[in-house]
Amino acid sequence: TSTHAQGTKKIENLVNDSGGEVAKKAKPAEVCKVLLKRVNLNANAKEFLEAYVGEDYTMLISVVNQIGKLDKEVQYAMTSEDLITRLPSKPGTVPPWDFINPMLNGNAKSAVELFERSMVGSHILVSMLLARKKLQLLYRLKMLQKEGIWKSNDQASILGERNSPNIWITAKTAQNLNVETAQYLAKLALITEANLKGYLNADPEIVFANFIATVCLSIKYNKPLPLELR
Repeated sequence: TSTHAQGTKKIENLVNDSGGEVAKKAKPAEVCKVLLKRVNLNANAKEFLEAYVGEDYTMLISVVNQIGKLDKEVQYAMTSEDLITRLPSKPGTVPPWDFINPMLNGNAKSAVELFERSMVGSHILVSMLLARKKLQLLYRLKMLQKEGIWKSNDQASILGERNSPNIWITAKTAQNLNVETAQYLAKLALITEANLKGYLNADPEIVFANFIATVCLSIKYNKPLPLELR
């Protein structure tokens, strides 16, 4: 939270003023970039590796060591096909929110794959909470757009949110949907969450993957699907 961040900053300043040094844990994405600087890969190859390893940057250590022994020209010419044989058969885990943007873009394949990868280090109800909050925001933004409120700073102020990519990206999806579809998606999220918290005869991960696919289809075709919403 912002309060926690402010408190942490004060402690850091106190330590620095006393001649000390604050040791911060590097984020996986930052470690990946440091490791990839050791080799001469082209941009597409680096992007592929970053996406494949996700937060499991330790996968890169062996790969970077292998590639580093090759000539610079050979390194730069490497493709994803060349790299995949040097990687574990299973991609690394990703943060539980990574599936959200592909879902908003109607890309079911990418969204489901990222959701499944996130389950290694997360819980399905975390993913459900993130999806529900996003789809509720989508509906609220659609209603503001219907009333002629289009500026992101006005939208954020009314909704009590920061004027950030969370608003911008979601609003972009909302403007391509009608009110009925946006409302359907918000209701679908609430019902799916209730089902996941209750008794289910089905695998929760399959239920959630189906939920993602349903959301993607509804967004892609801009209409509620013929599912019964109670």
